[in-house]
Amino acid sequence: MHFASPGATVTQDGGVLSAIPPRTNGHIITDGRAFQWENALLMGHIVFTRRIAGAYVSKYVSKVGSGTLDLISGLHGEIAGVSPISPCHRPVTERIPVSSRSSSATAQPVVRLIEELGKLPGIGPKTASRLAFHLLRTSRDEALALAEAILEVKERVTLCSNCFNTTETDPCPICADPTRESRICVVEEPLDVLAVERTHEYRGRYHVLHGAVSPVDGIGPDKLRIKELIARVERESPDEVIIFTNVDLPGEATATYIHRLLAPMGVTVTRPASGLPVGGDMEYADDLTLSRALLGRRAI
Repeated sequence: MHFASPGATVTQDGGVLSAIPPRTNGHIITDGRAFQWENALLMGHIVFTRRIAGAYVSKYVSKVGSGTLDLISGLHGEIAGVSPISPCHRPVTERIPVSSRSSSATAQPVVRLIEELGKLPGIGPKTASRLAFHLLRTSRDEALALAEAILEVKERVTLCSNCFNTTETDPCPICADPTRESRICVVEEPLDVLAVERTHEYRGRYHVLHGAVSPVDGIGPDKLRIKELIARVERESPDEVIIFTNVDLPGEATATYIHRLLAPMGVTVTRPASGLPVGGDMEYADDLTLSRALLGRRAI
């Protein structure tokens, strides 16, 4: 285990090189995971971190000798190289190959499985390790069934050319159903289609954007299926377009942008009501939720 506090710097042998003044942020590396802090220059000692393949990899730059810096991987304690960079220079983070710190005790296929599982959204290093060893304990038939299901999804599932929902056939069953109403419900992701279908209250068709406008994340309208939506509305002339994006900043920005494009076309554009949830308590509702509940009130 390596421990790097604001008062110590790790050396090649994992020991303490020298004491440095405490700062507000600390850096602890344990159980194969590092808790990230900002790039910092602390009395000639530079600490910088980046996330690679689901794990945090850190490099400690320690001044040794006459202007020579040893680059050390804080996650595995491996020397990454030597560079005559000045201690006052902030180095550019580079990709470091991630390998298990205990590779001698863990089979390489298990290490690779942990790394691949760690790339999944919402899966951290510990969860990836638990999943990997769970799969190791399962029978061969169960493991093959999972592998075949993943391959089948990649080989057979595609996007509908009309609504861009996931499907095995093109067009998808919803678009091909003649009994569906002349309405288009615009959603962000294919999972949103399943959520609306579970209500059994909507009998129209869908259009999946595959995201929402978010300049912070570098997602603009050109990266979504908005152009295809405009062309589809012109082609099908639906009675209504329901913009069912999430009620957050990206979702609201997307809804406003789409409404601005559809308004000159004369089509009815609506947004689902928002407010108090069923079974909710007004005492715990925030101000925005209560204000939208009041604005969306209806006669009974």
